Amino acid sequence: MEHSEPTYMDVPTPSGGSNYKKIDGYDIVVWDKKAFTTGIVEIEDYNEDEKFKLLDKAEYEYKQIHYPLIDATYESNVLSKVRDFQIKEEFRKHRTKIISRDVYAYDSYAEASKSKNKYQ
Repeated sequence: MEHSEPTYMDVPTPSGGSNYKKIDGYDIVVWDKKAFTTGIVEIEDYNEDEKFKLLDKAEYEYKQIHYPLIDATYESNVLSKVRDFQIKEEFRKHRTKIISRDVYAYDSYAEASKSKNKYQ
């Protein structure tokens, strides 16, 4: 989370003088994108049904293990620092989410292993 305190700026007036203008601070969350990979799964008759079974299983397991930890960290590191109630409620709507998922098929275990290591 990035936070800035309100500041004051010296603003010139038309008569040649100056006034102090208050510039409100801000609270913004900067999101990270992370890749998650499963183990290598060997399948004899790979098809679309098998692909979506693998995707659904991997997503379910990831959410069960990681989401509670990620959301607890988000709660303590971000939401606890936001002072404005409305902003806090808006930030509360935004949580960890999976934005894409895919299965990659390879002709050999070695090829799959080399590719997997790129993401870790």
